[in-house]
Amino acid sequence: MFKGLKDKTLSIGVKRVFNYYLKNIGGEMLNFSLDSQNKKIFLDVMLKGEAESLKVEIKNYKITQKEDKSFIEFDEVVTSREWINKVLELYANKQEFDIPNEYAKLLGVVV
Repeated sequence: MFKGLKDKTLSIGVKRVFNYYLKNIGGEMLNFSLDSQNKKIFLDVMLKGEAESLKVEIKNYKITQKEDKSFIEFDEVVTSREWINKVLELYANKQEFDIPNEYAKLLGVVV
């Protein structure tokens, strides 16, 4: 029961973080799920100008804190677009991304 509540609360915060970044590129999240036990996040995103949604699986995510900032990092991202997989492989895997303070507070409650 606690795991389900934790996943729901964590999902709210993580979903808000992804929406924060998506709005800057004209994206809309269609579906979102989080599996905290296996450290995976699944997204289905519609990007502006695209005919089909983008399926995304984020593997082995981790939320960390350094001083007064929170970050999300992950080992691997796999998408339904081969070219995006290559870009992510080169530039985004094993990187950390800043979590805006208003969402970091929510995540801090459940991490």
